[in-house]
Amino acid sequence: MTDTILLHLRSLSADDPVEAVYYSPASGPRALGRITLADAAMRASGKRVLAVLPATDVLALSLTLPDAASSKLRASLPFALEEQVACDIETQHCALGPRMVDGRWPVRVIARVRLEAWLTLLRAAGIEPQSMVSAADGLREK
Repeated sequence: MTDTILLHLRSLSADDPVEAVYYSPASGPRALGRITLADAAMRASGKRVLAVLPATDVLALSLTLPDAASSKLRASLPFALEEQVACDIETQHCALGPRMVDGRWPVRVIARVRLEAWLTLLRAAGIEPQSMVSAADGLREK
């Protein structure tokens, strides 16, 4: 398993610091605290980067979908979401997670413009995230 840098993003300003955690399979997690994106880019070199987006940017849903190949499920996802998303589904990025034990599928929805803004911010600093998740996905159930 590769060393990972987790970056908790809060603002689209390149001047605002991010909360960072370094994880090594050998030594476990180590909080790096609030660091600049430039510092994060230096620390992320050669490591997997996980960007944590504000929960307010990502709509979390779960759907019951028919049994089908994952490619067909992804293709039909916008149609399954149309009635649950208040804005034009074509302007949204929809991500399908692995099927849960209850048979439902987790889905995350974010405006494409907002997703591109986060990616632009990170890439301008020299950071290429391998994964992006919602901060809400890190919450535990009671």
